[in-house]
Parts: sequence; C-alpha cells; structure tokens
Amino acid sequence: MALTLDNVEVKKGFYKLVALDMDGTVLTKDKTVTQKTKDVLKKAREEGIRPVIVTGRPPCGIVNYAKEMGILHSNAYAVCYNGAAIVELNDFHDVYSLCADGKSIKEVTKLAHKFNCKVHAYSKTRGLVIEDLNPATTREVVHSGAPYTAIDFMQCDDNEPFYKILIVGPDADLDKVRAAISPDLHKLFTVMRSDPNFLEFIPFDGTKGKALGELCKILNIEIERTMAFGDAENDCKMLETAGLGVAMANAMPEAKKAAKAITLSNEEDGVAVFLERFL
Repeated sequence: MALTLDNVEVKKGFYKLVALDMDGTVLTKDKTVTQKTKDVLKKAREEGIRPVIVTGRPPCGIVNYAKEMGILHSNAYAVCYNGAAIVELNDFHDVYSLCADGKSIKEVTKLAHKFNCKVHAYSKTRGLVIEDLNPATTREVVHSGAPYTAIDFMQCDDNEPFYKILIVGPDADLDKVRAAISPDLHKLFTVMRSDPNFLEFIPFDGTKGKALGELCKILNIEIERTMAFGDAENDCKMLETAGLGVAMANAMPEAKKAAKAITLSNEEDGVAVFLERFL
C-alpha cells in the first residue's frame, strides 16, 4: 500500500533530483503553475535539488513553463516525448533519443484506421505531423504549442525517424485498438495511455523511467536519490524507477499502484505540499 503525507519517511538532504510530470501533476486543470509550486521549487533549487520536467510534450511545449518555474538555466535538461528523448531546453538539441522508422509508423497508422481512429506523431525532421484537426489532435496542437503539418502517413519515407506516434479517438475505441496490437508491433513500441483519448507508441523500450535512468547517468546522480511525481499510465515506469515515486490524488489507478506514496491532487498543490516536507 502506498504511503501518504502523514506516514512517509522524510529524508531531508537525501534527494538530489525531482522528476516532474506536467499535465495533471504540476499543472492545474487550467494549465498553470501555482505560485506555491514556484516558491517550493525555488527553495528546492537553493538546497541543491534539481527539478527536471519529464513529459509527453515536445520541448517547445514546456520551455516557457521551465522559465516560469525558474529551471531554464545552462544544461537545463528535460525528458520529452514520454521518454523518447532527453533534450537541452536552451537550444532543443537531443542528448539522448530513441526513434521509430517510417515503416513502423505506417503499421501503427493502419491499425488506427482499422478502428476508425486517427493518428498524429512527432517526426525528428518535420516536427508535429497530423492527419487532421480532429478534437484530440486539436488538443495536442493547443497544448504543445508546436507548429504542425498535415500529411498522409502512408506516404512517409520508410526511414524517416519519429520520436513517437499517438492513436487518438474515443476511449472505448482505443481499448479495442490496444487489444488488437500484434506481437510484432509490441516488439517495436512501448504502448501506454497518457489520456483517455491518447494511446501512445514510444519506440522500442522507451519510457519515462528509462529516460530518467539515462539522465541520472548524465548528471552523475544515483537513481535512489531521485523523487518523481506523476498521474497517468505513462508515468508508471518513472514512479517505479525513482527512489521515491509519488502519485497525485487525481492519478489513474495504474499510477497509484506504481507509486510508493500518494500526495494531494494537482488542484491542491500536491507536488509543492509533498516536496516541501523534504526541505
């Protein structure tokens, strides 16, 4: 059973990195960072703790938040695309990445169309590419802040590199899609739900947890000395990998099961309230 704010062991001075999911975790429902969260993150930095954004978003969708949170400094790393890349936020260059090829992207697209769903994806060369502005893809465009190009996915070059592809549609349809994923496709992608309307395909064994481990190697920080906050299935591996994985009160059941502790919701400053206990 996950611990709560009242019975978690407080180890002040032990944790050196805090991995922060954004949507549903740091961000409130109106996509803002509260002043309390900013204040606690500032205090954490002053005490030698490194806050790092770990998100499904592209770099352009978080750089302004990083600046607002006071973490856009030299060597400001972030995990993007749900673990497919570690990016330096000052110039958006990758220091680590996993990519699927266009051939496998076409197979995901065929699967989506079989169930009357749509896809959009992040190409390493073209950025956000979409089929059309359906409701789920429109949300992606708005929240990511990324320019986009409408394409025919079946005409992609077989060797074009992609960070990730999402099948989007009604919740019940995505359940059917997931049940129909072939063993061969499972060998090429890690599949996860980040939202009721988003089924994400991350290349190979890419997850936020794996990327967190790679980032710790870059920063020379022991994984046991990391704390992570998340709310969805795409956060599970990160919550399991971190020294202390913390799920939000509003988290999906899978995330709560993966976490070692549970804090308040994103509407109640759950990240700030929990982290403040360790400062």
